[in-house]
Amino acid sequence: ATLSGHGDFAPDTLTNAAIPEAEPGKQDDLFQFLLGGEVYASSLLLKYAQSLGLDEDRLKSSRPSARAQAYPSYWARLALSKKRAAGAAACAINFPAWGRMCGRLLQALGEKDQMYSGIDDESLAFIKFFAVPIDGLDEMAAKIIEEERVSYDELVEHVRLLNEYEVMFWDAVFET
Repeated sequence: ATLSGHGDFAPDTLTNAAIPEAEPGKQDDLFQFLLGGEVYASSLLLKYAQSLGLDEDRLKSSRPSARAQAYPSYWARLALSKKRAAGAAACAINFPAWGRMCGRLLQALGEKDQMYSGIDDESLAFIKFFAVPIDGLDEMAAKIIEEERVSYDELVEHVRLLNEYEVMFWDAVFET
């Protein structure tokens, strides 16, 4: 939310949260777009968790993993230090891979011998949402990078760290 210019956006829960309106001239901003997607996907994630036998109370009572928190913590660091270009570059590199992985997972979970009725099963809507490529992602990311006038050298370390922290996140999820 901070990267989209909404530093005061801090709902208690994303379930039924209202997405703050974009600032004038920022309706096509990458981070405004992503904020809308995150808020939308939050209720889908809860439905997916419920299909796995995890209710909201159980999710709230689980202990956070420090390894799993490194990734969102670094995103927060980028947001607080106003490194929008670094975040945009990381999105342009990482999100297509994330989407392909979600597509493969969706296909695997949607097979007949799994617990879901197919890829259109409502419980898989979270994964299906992220399996769809983001139209105009590269253009939205490039616009932010150009506006901030940053070089490759200024971006590469942040992108590398985000990618490594994301691997740590998924390793921590797997270990849980």
